Amino acid sequence: MSFEINLIKNRVPRLEKRKAIFLSIILYHAACSLVLVFLCYSITAGFVKIAYYKKQVGRLEKEVSMRYSQGRSIFNYASDMKTEIVKYIDALETIDSVLCKRINLALLTENLLASLPCGAYMDNFRLDSASKKLSFNVIMPAENTENVFNAGELISAWKNNASLMLNIERIELTMSKRQKIGEQAVFISEFSCNLSKGGL
Repeated sequence: MSFEINLIKNRVPRLEKRKAIFLSIILYHAACSLVLVFLCYSITAGFVKIAYYKKQVGRLEKEVSMRYSQGRSIFNYASDMKTEIVKYIDALETIDSVLCKRINLALLTENLLASLPCGAYMDNFRLDSASKKLSFNVIMPAENTENVFNAGELISAWKNNASLMLNIERIELTMSKRQKIGEQAVFISEFSCNLSKGGL
């Protein structure tokens, strides 16, 4: 006497469920395949771009090398240019340092003119670079000298000009005289001052 017992009879999924599982697996594999295709495409596109840019860089390097560096390597050319630029910067800093120490004669003259009374003007500038001495004349029509022009007051006004006194050590009247310029009688005052710093 024998018995046959089917122990998995009720454990086998139904057909509908097996179909659903199979379809899920197919969809999963399809999704994975799409992701892999996209990744492969992105990586390949990246390599293509890298190759393109590398080719462009090589072309530009060759063009710059032939046009500007007489066939030298662009990196050597860049290094040489950096050295040249550093030299230019040093030269400009040196020039700037020298110019800062030099007297600005235009500004000095402007400060001298600013204190002149109405009707007066300056003439006959003389600059001795060896002794750093500046001489000049202030000319005023003779009819105005008694009421307007006073050499002492003019010197005081110059000495009170801080910007002017940065460039000169002292200023003084060296000569005064009356004379005619053409048909006009004028009063001429000669002044001199010592420059206080720097070169000319």
